[in-house]
Amino acid sequence: LETLAIIAYRQPVTKPEVDHIRGVDCGGTIRILLDRDLVRIVGKREEPGRPMLYGTTREFLSFFNLPSLGQLPSLREFSELSDDSQEEIKEKLGPSLDDLSRKAKKLRLDEEPAVAALDEAVVELDSTENKTRDAFAAQGITIDAAAEGPPQQTAPDNDGKAGDS
Repeated sequence: LETLAIIAYRQPVTKPEVDHIRGVDCGGTIRILLDRDLVRIVGKREEPGRPMLYGTTREFLSFFNLPSLGQLPSLREFSELSDDSQEEIKEKLGPSLDDLSRKAKKLRLDEEPAVAALDEAVVELDSTENKTRDAFAAQGITIDAAAEGPPQQTAPDNDGKAGDS
């Protein structure tokens, strides 16, 4: 959107000019805008290397419901939005990417103590399980973790035969 705004306000503009304003390479973004027919190549600048000049299309005007480029808000109008208008826009748009990023970092920080407590609980549970197995083993009872149902006694009945009384 930033690249599109630069092209709309500064057209005709070259890719190096857009790159300079944004501070990053915009080649991929410009290709996407060309594919979506929001910008077009309007010519080549008469300077060494003959860089292509980019401008907006009728599709751009249609997409943003503008009758002409003259209907774009001026940069002065945009910067003079009142605080109330900016707050209203923020409410309509929801939290910004920065707000969401801060919340995510806070959640990660809040999560770390909970994860540590959970790890401690798992270690304690393993220890309790081992102590319970040892106590049952001392009484001749084995617990098979894979088996479901009550623990089985390993000690045979009085004469080793089941069912005879």
